[in-house]
Amino acid sequence: MYLEFLGRLHDLATQHGRQVLYWGDMVWNHFPGELARLDPRMVHVDWGYYGLTPFAEHGRRLAEAGVPFWFAPGTFDVVHFARVQRSGIRQAIAPRPWPPRECGAGGLLNTDWGDAGHWQHLPVSFAGFRRGCGAGLVCRG
Repeated sequence: MYLEFLGRLHDLATQHGRQVLYWGDMVWNHFPGELARLDPRMVHVDWGYYGLTPFAEHGRRLAEAGVPFWFAPGTFDVVHFARVQRSGIRQAIAPRPWPPRECGAGGLLNTDWGDAGHWQHLPVSFAGFRRGCGAGLVCRG
């Protein structure tokens, strides 16, 4: 049903000259063995906030299936998680070959997330934005 829904979104978006990007957690959590069924006209955004996100493995599998994708590490939402933030962004920029385009990724989307209403003030996320921008510069290089 989810893949059918994405297909309908794609049809609607293309009628308006747009492209669909979708969060990849649904794919990994519910049908990781069906990557070949994903529409290659949409972009899989593979996100993760923790250093445990297997970006390299996900990228390899998505590239083999011919699915366009971006890596999306997060700034995380609280100051004392800065170590986790660094680790997640490092995981997203670690896959080899590098830059991500060579392993199939379209690039990086640095994300900022806050559960329960995003309580932190914007400056809390600045360090993560900076880290992600540095990774993005490498990606474009």
